[in-house]
Amino acid sequence: MVLTFDKHKKYNVILDETGEVIADNCSLAASFITRLMGLMFRPGMNDNEALLIIPCNQVHTLNMRFALDIVFIDRMGNVVHEEKDVSPGKFLKPVKNAWAALELKGGKLGTLEKKRSLAGLKIRFEAA
Repeated sequence: MVLTFDKHKKYNVILDETGEVIADNCSLAASFITRLMGLMFRPGMNDNEALLIIPCNQVHTLNMRFALDIVFIDRMGNVVHEEKDVSPGKFLKPVKNAWAALELKGGKLGTLEKKRSLAGLKIRFEAA
């Protein structure tokens, strides 16, 4: 099933395989301005926060003040790539087959239950 979102809602981000909640306060960045700004200039983010950028197959961390963990997903919610602890001032290469980028606080992926790569797993989004 193709993912669909209401830009006015917040979402819980759940690892489908285990039911583990990755974030319970996920916002969407789907307009040109919100995608452009992303998390720039923010002082930080909480462990339970996330930003889902749609569409997106490449990110940068210019004007960021903190590191990010970034999970790239396809239109079905399958993880196609992840980057951990991306420091400010970086440009990532485009990710093949990525439709969206889920940005999390740096180090968040290392706290997940099984502490392994998410590549190939599925993420689901439920309205909060």
